[in-house]
Amino acid sequence: MDVVEEKQPLTTTTGKASPVGLKDDVIHIMDKLTIHQPKQQIISVVGMGGTGKTTLALNVYENPFVKEHFHIRAWAIVSKQYSAKEIFSKLLSSIGQSGSETDLGLKLHQSLWESVGNEIIRLCRGLPLSIVVIGGFLLKSPKTVGFWEDVAKNIKSIPNSTEKQEILDVLFLSYSHLPPHLKPCFLYMGIFREDREIRASRIIKLWVAEGFIKPKRAQMLEEIAEGYLNDLVDRNLVLVGRHRSNGKIRSCRLHDLIRDLCLKVSEKDKFFYAKRAPDNMTKVKEY
Repeated sequence: MDVVEEKQPLTTTTGKASPVGLKDDVIHIMDKLTIHQPKQQIISVVGMGGTGKTTLALNVYENPFVKEHFHIRAWAIVSKQYSAKEIFSKLLSSIGQSGSETDLGLKLHQSLWESVGNEIIRLCRGLPLSIVVIGGFLLKSPKTVGFWEDVAKNIKSIPNSTEKQEILDVLFLSYSHLPPHLKPCFLYMGIFREDREIRASRIIKLWVAEGFIKPKRAQMLEEIAEGYLNDLVDRNLVLVGRHRSNGKIRSCRLHDLIRDLCLKVSEKDKFFYAKRAPDNMTKVKEY
C-alpha cells in the first residue's frame, strides 16, 4: 500500500470539496470500489503534493452512492511517521466507537463483521435451528463481508409464512450451497426416521453401495464417505449422537425439520419418494 504524506492533514470529512477536473477519476475509482470483488482490495492514489489526492479520495468517500453501497466506512490520515494505535483509534472513531489500546484491532475487526452477522441472525427470526444451520453454512463459506451480505439478502427475500415454512426456507438456502458431491448424500439421510440414532458405519455402507462416493487415489471409498459425513456434521445438517473412543463418529441423527427438507427436495427432484414406516427406516420408493 502506498502511503502519501499530506502537508495539511484533513481533520474532518464533513466539508465539501469541489473535484475540479477530477470527475472522471472519481467515477473510475467508484467503479472499482462498487463492482463485486471476491477479495478485499486496495486502491492507491499517488502523485505530487498539492495535486488533489485528498480531495479526490474525500469526494469518493462522501459520494451518496458509495455511502449506500458500503454499510461501514472509515477515514484515517496515515503519514510517514505513524502509530498503529493512532490509526485504529481514528478508524474506530469514524464508525462511532472507541476502545482501549490493547483491544483496538480486535474491536475494529468485530465492528466490521458482528453488524452483517447480527443482521443474518435477526433475519433468522430467532429460530435456533435456522441460526445453527446458517452458522454451519457460513463456516464453510468465503469469509468476506460481501458474501455474508449476499446471504442476508437471500434470507431477506424469503416470503413471510408459517414458522415451520420459514425454517425450511432458510435450511434450503444451506442445502442449495452444498457441493454437488454432498447433495445426494444429504438427501439420502431422509430415508431414516428423525431423532433416531443411526450407525455411522451403516450410512457409509449405504452411500458406497448407492455409488455416491467419488473415488480418489490411495484412499478407500469408506474413508472418503467418512469425510463426507464429517462435512455434513460441520455444517450442522447432521447431528452427532455418539463418538467412538478414537474420536470418530459412532452414530448420528437427523432433526425432524431437516428430514422434512430432505423429503421435500427428494420428491421435488425425483430423487426418491418416502412413506412412513413403523420401524427405524422409512420405506423408500425410487423413481
